[in-house]
Amino acid sequence: MDIKLVNGKVGFNGTDLLLTSDHLESVGQRLYIRLKSTYGKWFLNTEYGVDWFGKIFGKVKNKTRIDMLLKDEILKEGYVEKIESFKSSISPTTRAYSCTFKVKITNISTVQEFKIITTQNGFSLLTDNNKLILTP
Repeated sequence: MDIKLVNGKVGFNGTDLLLTSDHLESVGQRLYIRLKSTYGKWFLNTEYGVDWFGKIFGKVKNKTRIDMLLKDEILKEGYVEKIESFKSSISPTTRAYSCTFKVKITNISTVQEFKIITTQNGFSLLTDNNKLILTP
């Protein structure tokens, strides 16, 4: 279990610290934090996160390159054994990137699906039943 984040901050119920409810929620939260983090910005590990500004954002978005970078980052999460499937798209009108991927998670017998949606308003990670992992 991990400390549960609520709206991007440490969660409390009164004075009690909230914890993630299960392994799946922990892995989802860890993926959200990893993918939302900007490479080089965390002082304790400057190699943590995605290089959004250096390799992804810009006028010309190369979907294949973005897919490769995100897959590599997903596989860095220690509890992700492998990526079972990965589908993505870039909207031609809004240029928003979204992807759906299924991962095999350590100690969970089923494969879990996650969805990433990025827009000018932020970044969201959802589970296969559209449950939001964390709000932007």
